[in-house]
Amino acid sequence: MSVVDVIRRRLETVALERRAGITIVDGFPKEGTPTTSNIQAHVQQAQAKDLRNLPPGQSTQDWRVFWSETQMLAADRLTVGGVQYTVQPTEDWDKDGGFFKALATDVDEEIP
Repeated sequence: MSVVDVIRRRLETVALERRAGITIVDGFPKEGTPTTSNIQAHVQQAQAKDLRNLPPGQSTQDWRVFWSETQMLAADRLTVGGVQYTVQPTEDWDKDGGFFKALATDVDEEIP
């Protein structure tokens, strides 16, 4: 069984919130309204190899890896099991089965 088959067999519904860009209104920056949609993703605990390029101290946080056919962007928010995660680095695995890989950390454990 290929990696792609394993990912597709373990998909679950994940809420994706994408923040809108900032616009200038009357000379002041105003954040746009975020959009929310449901995507299908395979979610797994991050492994040491996923965390090796993080800044010092961040590897102790609660990290998850999300695999989805929907592109996830840095700063997107993903909610699964009532826990919200913020997407950090992403990788394009499109040529290896049509997936995007995102590393995300628990919002409650983010380092400011």
